[in-house]
Amino acid sequence: MVGAASGLIVKEQKLAAFFSACTLPEFRERGIQSAFMQERLKIAYKAGCDLAVTLTMPGTTSQRNVERAGFRVAYTKVVCSKPYPASNQKS
Repeated sequence: MVGAASGLIVKEQKLAAFFSACTLPEFRERGIQSAFMQERLKIAYKAGCDLAVTLTMPGTTSQRNVERAGFRVAYTKVVCSKPYPASNQKS
Protein backbone atom coordinates (compact mmCIF):
# COMPACT_ATOMS: atom_id res chain seq x y z
CA MET A 1 0.00 0.00 0.00
CA VAL A 2 1.41 3.39 -0.98
CA GLY A 3 -1.52 5.62 -0.07
CA ALA A 4 -5.04 5.86 1.23
CA ALA A 5 -8.12 8.03 0.93
CA SER A 6 -11.46 8.12 2.69
CA GLY A 7 -14.84 9.69 2.38
CA LEU A 8 -18.46 9.63 3.42
CA ILE A 9 -21.65 9.43 1.42
CA VAL A 10 -24.90 10.82 2.86
CA LYS A 11 -27.47 9.41 0.44
CA GLU A 12 -30.41 11.33 1.95
CA GLN A 13 -28.63 14.59 1.15
CA LYS A 14 -27.00 13.39 -2.10
CA LEU A 15 -23.72 14.52 -0.55
CA ALA A 16 -20.21 13.11 -0.69
CA ALA A 17 -17.47 14.33 1.64
CA PHE A 18 -13.85 13.46 0.91
CA PHE A 19 -11.05 13.65 3.44
CA SER A 20 -7.81 12.10 4.68
CA ALA A 21 -5.98 11.38 1.43
CA CYS A 22 -2.31 10.57 1.89
CA THR A 23 0.56 9.12 -0.10
CA LEU A 24 3.89 7.85 1.17
CA PRO A 25 6.57 10.45 0.45
CA GLU A 26 8.57 8.23 -1.92
CA PHE A 27 5.47 7.72 -4.11
CA ARG A 28 4.31 11.34 -4.36
CA GLU A 29 4.09 13.26 -7.65
CA ARG A 30 2.83 10.18 -9.51
CA GLY A 31 -0.86 11.10 -9.64
CA ILE A 32 -1.96 8.80 -6.81
CA GLN A 33 -3.95 11.44 -4.91
CA SER A 34 -5.62 12.55 -8.16
CA ALA A 35 -6.53 8.94 -8.96
CA PHE A 36 -8.05 8.57 -5.48
CA MET A 37 -10.12 11.71 -6.05
CA GLN A 38 -11.36 10.58 -9.48
CA GLU A 39 -12.37 7.18 -8.09
CA ARG A 40 -14.19 8.71 -5.13
CA LEU A 41 -16.03 11.09 -7.47
CA LYS A 42 -17.13 8.12 -9.62
CA ILE A 43 -18.37 6.23 -6.55
CA ALA A 44 -20.26 9.31 -5.34
CA TYR A 45 -21.85 9.85 -8.75
CA LYS A 46 -22.96 6.21 -8.93
CA ALA A 47 -24.46 6.59 -5.44
CA GLY A 48 -26.59 9.50 -6.69
CA CYS A 49 -24.64 12.35 -5.12
CA ASP A 50 -24.92 15.72 -6.79
CA LEU A 51 -22.70 17.57 -4.32
CA ALA A 52 -19.18 16.79 -3.13
CA VAL A 53 -17.07 18.64 -0.58
CA THR A 54 -13.50 18.31 0.59
CA LEU A 55 -11.16 20.10 2.96
CA THR A 56 -7.51 21.03 2.48
CA MET A 57 -5.06 23.41 4.02
CA PRO A 58 -4.79 26.60 1.92
CA GLY A 59 -1.91 26.79 -0.53
CA THR A 60 -0.97 23.11 -0.35
CA THR A 61 -0.40 20.49 -3.00
CA SER A 62 -3.66 18.95 -1.80
CA GLN A 63 -5.52 22.17 -2.60
CA ARG A 64 -4.02 22.23 -6.08
CA ASN A 65 -4.99 18.58 -6.60
CA VAL A 66 -8.63 19.08 -5.61
CA GLU A 67 -8.88 22.21 -7.74
CA ARG A 68 -7.61 20.16 -10.71
CA ALA A 69 -10.45 17.73 -9.96
CA GLY A 70 -12.97 20.58 -10.35
CA PHE A 71 -13.40 21.77 -6.76
CA ARG A 72 -13.33 25.50 -6.02
CA VAL A 73 -12.51 27.31 -2.79
CA ALA A 74 -15.70 28.24 -0.93
CA TYR A 75 -13.94 29.92 1.98
CA THR A 76 -10.69 29.75 3.89
CA LYS A 77 -10.21 29.34 7.60
CA VAL A 78 -6.98 30.30 9.25
CA VAL A 79 -5.58 27.52 11.41
CA CYS A 80 -2.67 28.32 13.65
CA SER A 81 -0.47 25.84 15.43
CA LYS A 82 2.70 26.01 17.42
CA PRO A 83 4.88 22.98 18.09
CA TYR A 84 5.83 22.32 21.67
CA PRO A 85 9.44 23.12 22.49
CA ALA A 86 11.61 19.98 22.36
CA SER A 87 12.24 20.16 26.12
CA ASN A 88 8.50 19.78 26.82
CA GLN A 89 7.88 16.80 24.52
CA LYS A 90 7.24 13.44 26.12
CA SER A 91 9.38 10.49 25.11
